[in-house]
Amino acid sequence: MVSQAGAAVWRVPVVLTVRNFSLPDLPQARTMLFYSQDNINRRYLGQAEPEPGSAAYTQGLRIADRHFQLAHRHKISLISEYNTFAEMNGQWLRRLNGRLFTAGEGYAGVGAGVGNNVYSIGTYSSWPWYGQGEAAMRTNTDAWVNWFESHSLGTATDYFLYLIDESDEFARTERWAQWINNNPGPGRRLMSLATISLPQARASVPSLDIPTSAMHCGPREAWRTAAQACIAAPDKRFYFYNGARPASGSFATEDDGVALRVNGWIQFKKGIDRWFYWESTYYRNYQGCLSGDRAETNVFQQAVTFGCDERSDQSLGRTGWNYFNGDGVLFYPGTDVRFPGDSYRVRGPLASLRLKHWRRGIQDADYLALASAVNPARTNVIVNRMIPRVLWEYGVSDPADPTYVYTNISWPIDPDRWEAARRELADIIEGR
Repeated sequence: MVSQAGAAVWRVPVVLTVRNFSLPDLPQARTMLFYSQDNINRRYLGQAEPEPGSAAYTQGLRIADRHFQLAHRHKISLISEYNTFAEMNGQWLRRLNGRLFTAGEGYAGVGAGVGNNVYSIGTYSSWPWYGQGEAAMRTNTDAWVNWFESHSLGTATDYFLYLIDESDEFARTERWAQWINNNPGPGRRLMSLATISLPQARASVPSLDIPTSAMHCGPREAWRTAAQACIAAPDKRFYFYNGARPASGSFATEDDGVALRVNGWIQFKKGIDRWFYWESTYYRNYQGCLSGDRAETNVFQQAVTFGCDERSDQSLGRTGWNYFNGDGVLFYPGTDVRFPGDSYRVRGPLASLRLKHWRRGIQDADYLALASAVNPARTNVIVNRMIPRVLWEYGVSDPADPTYVYTNISWPIDPDRWEAARRELADIIEGR
């Protein structure tokens, strides 16, 4: 009922159907979403790196935990920069063994007691033995595997060494991956990850365990063959990275509301093990055209969060080098000491609508998995109707220049059609 001045002005009919099944606490469509402790500290505390052991340092960790809990409610897993073993034994152990997601820690929501299920060692090449040679690689990978194998986390957890990010130094990346594989100690069980296109990984970095690929289009056969080989290999994983049309839904604030919902369906259709988004707290646009304090973005007032806001275009509106609205921001700061006029003075994050759309797609992937276990043929019909072409299935417009394709997205943007598809899946699960 909608009321005004104490009087009912509108009644909204609500019909609730309770289905005879539940979704798993550990989602089918696994994710990993980066957050920056420094960026959180700047906005909530006014300093990027408070002194360890200080009250501000402890407060920053508590605020980070609120990010973990909010992400967990959205079935999304967080990763961060490199952590010491002291930090692993402190705040990270609670996150990985699920204790942070219990009522005693103030958590209420899906996945109570379930751990974060992923840990990235040295994200974006922040591992401290970088460049120290094979002996250092053996010593440190041994130590990391020993840490994980000596702790009973309760939740199956993917962990890996993030070798390098978006690099064409393929020979060096292959050498690092080989060092891990050739380690005679426990470190050989540590998986290696790099952000790289799947065909390039297959051709130039065959020892890499987890190629993590971004794309907007690509040669159909090269990608299909590389994906099939990666998925079939028991010692490999296939992760996807970010999102761009027409291959997948994007994380732009102006994309259609179903954009991030689509990505859960893509994960199911293509057998993608985990979807990685590069940042969630990118409040300081240091990769844009501004520097210092001028690079700080008032995310409640300014649309562009990444790249340069340089000019107006008749078709694009405001634009510039790498211009992007919303890139890297999925959590909005509940407290903002940098822009106090827009601070809500909440000691934790506010979820973006895009985070909720992503959760919707993750839930859909659970529906798809449950329905496929009952009737795979009927489920595949629904999948191919909703997302007939995704990722490399579009191909390219010119094989001699495989960097572009002229096409529209294949999926519907009407949210009612997506809700109808979910109802179909629920009927399959219930045997109707």
